Amino acid sequence: MELKKTVGEPAFDNIVDFLNDCAKEWDEFDNLDVLYNVILQNYNNKLSLLLNIKKDLNLNLTSKELLIKTKTLPNIIGKVPYNIVKKLEGEQYEYLKEYIRFERCE
Repeated sequence: MELKKTVGEPAFDNIVDFLNDCAKEWDEFDNLDVLYNVILQNYNNKLSLLLNIKKDLNLNLTSKELLIKTKTLPNIIGKVPYNIVKKLEGEQYEYLKEYIRFERCE
């Protein structure tokens, strides 16, 4: 609160916003080398949906391997880097939230 009095409220708010942005960018930088498990929760028996998931996540497995993994759900169908997880936050990938989730690998 002393800083707020010293620099004034508008400048203080700018400093707080700047520090919050720095923290967010650091978190993203810190996550660059992290892998996430892709967990398929359901797919409603739609093969086209599975192919879209495989393509959108750039998964390195054959269609046959993916089908085998769907026999028991939920199931880990692959690993993806943080940049893929971040990319999937876009509106065009909203449909994926119903079918998959990500879990950070330890």
